[in-house]
Amino acid sequence: MLKVIENVGNSKFIAIVTDAETAMQLAKRKVMNKYPHIMAIRCIAHHINLITKDIISIDWAKEILQKCQKVISFFHGTHRAGDALRNKIRKFFSKGSLKSSVKTCWSTTWDIFSEQPDIFINATKTKAIIQDRQFWYNVKQLKLILKPVKSALEFNTTTLADCFFELLKMARAISEIPSF
Repeated sequence: MLKVIENVGNSKFIAIVTDAETAMQLAKRKVMNKYPHIMAIRCIAHHINLITKDIISIDWAKEILQKCQKVISFFHGTHRAGDALRNKIRKFFSKGSLKSSVKTCWSTTWDIFSEQPDIFINATKTKAIIQDRQFWYNVKQLKLILKPVKSALEFNTTTLADCFFELLKMARAISEIPSF
């Protein structure tokens, strides 16, 4: 990092952005000691991803995601129901399909919540999940928590201030969840 700063010229830098890895912390300290005018800033996107990973690791969120995955697996694994669902999606939505959650890509978790076609009512194997009002309430709550993350990281024009504002929205959504 120091070599790059020296090659480009330290007067052209006002800040460096890194994640929280130990090696990066050491590099930031070296830069700040040598060039006190250069601020060391943690990567907000990295921290938002870490926060989101922690949220979806909570048992409550894991249970919601597992139930969503059961519904999705049913429609993916049952040709007739899956075909009926795809037809409904094409008819009522301009784009979309059922997406599975991917552990390495939390944004697919968000995509699971984006549509709730009426075809779900007709499923038999997933009927208990689909008809459980608490399940849909919990989906709504988790969606409210994750929506600010999606907003903060989705656009190329997002600023650091936007990220902090979205984190405040996330904190508010979390604080509004009733205790279990």
